[in-house]
Amino acid sequence: MARTCSSHRRRPAGPVRGPEDALAALLAATDRGRSPCVAVGAVDGHRRPVALIVVDGAAGRDLPTVVDVVLEGTAGVTAAVFVAASGPGVEAPDEGLFAAVEGVCGRAGVTLLEWFVPVGRLWLAVGEARGRPSAW
Repeated sequence: MARTCSSHRRRPAGPVRGPEDALAALLAATDRGRSPCVAVGAVDGHRRPVALIVVDGAAGRDLPTVVDVVLEGTAGVTAAVFVAASGPGVEAPDEGLFAAVEGVCGRAGVTLLEWFVPVGRLWLAVGEARGRPSAW
């Protein structure tokens, strides 16, 4: 049986324990928020990563559809998701769009942990900024 050396084996990703861990994944996936895209991170009940899906060229308004597809593909495994929209000129979602993503998650029995958007050199946790109770 062929074996790979330890330097070529992927280390298992650690749990996503809070927004800092989610942001670390999103920063890497979105070129630190510069790439115009949306991202959906899915975690299981122990907050272990299930998937991190990035759709290049998509916008925040596309997130309900992207979340729906990710949840369909990870059904039975995903317990919670965090999402992001990034790129030049990205804005925080309005209440209706945020509610649409929450609705998709709720119908699937999955928790929406947070929606992140870059604002200048920082990232905004939209739910937290709007006073939504933390799901972390």
